[in-house]
Parts: sequence; structure tokens; C-alpha cells
Amino acid sequence: MTIDKIQPSVNQVSLEAKAAQAADVAARAQATARKQQTEAQQAKVVQKGLADVVSVPVKVSVAAQERLQAARVAGEKDAFDQEKVDRIRREIAEGNFPIDEERLARKFLELEKQLGDLGR
Repeated sequence: MTIDKIQPSVNQVSLEAKAAQAADVAARAQATARKQQTEAQQAKVVQKGLADVVSVPVKVSVAAQERLQAARVAGEKDAFDQEKVDRIRREIAEGNFPIDEERLARKFLELEKQLGDLGR
């Protein structure tokens, strides 16, 4: 007596391939779900940490308050005074603007010392 090997039908192979694909899809879905759960847990930890940080009381020194007020006042003023620039230009053009050549030379030397070898 002989036993012939039975070849699986095309339908059976196709079903097995589909089952393998379905298992693969399910595994990826589980991995994605785990990742999302981990990210949600991390977000909760960060949010809790931020809540703790926000609730910490802060005391600002008097000196810091004064500096802040000075910065606000300085910011309210115009940083650029066009009238002053025009007046100085006019005085220079008329030859009436006093220039201290020695002071100007000293300031250039100070600037060159601060810059060091950057210009070479």
C-alpha cells in the first residue's frame, strides 16, 4: 500500500498567507497601541511636572524690580532721536560742533585693544 502526498490546494495556501498577513497587522497594531500608551503616560508625567513648576512661588528682589522698571521706562522712550542727529549734522557741516581729537583717538585705541587681532 502506498500513500501519496497530498499537495495543499491553492486556496489553502492563499488562506495561510492571509492569516500570516493578518497576524502581522495585529502585531503592528499592538506595537502601535503600546507606543501610544507609553507616550500618553510620558505626557502625563510631563504635565504633572509642569504643574509642579508653575505652582512654585517666586520672590523678586527690590533691585530686580527697579531694573525692570528702568527697562520699561527706557523702552518707552525713543531709542533714536532724529532731531538730535539732524542738529549734530548741521553743527558739523557749519563747523560749530566741538571735537576733542585726543579723546577720539583714545577711544579708537581702546576699541582696537578690545578687538585684538580680529582685524589682522
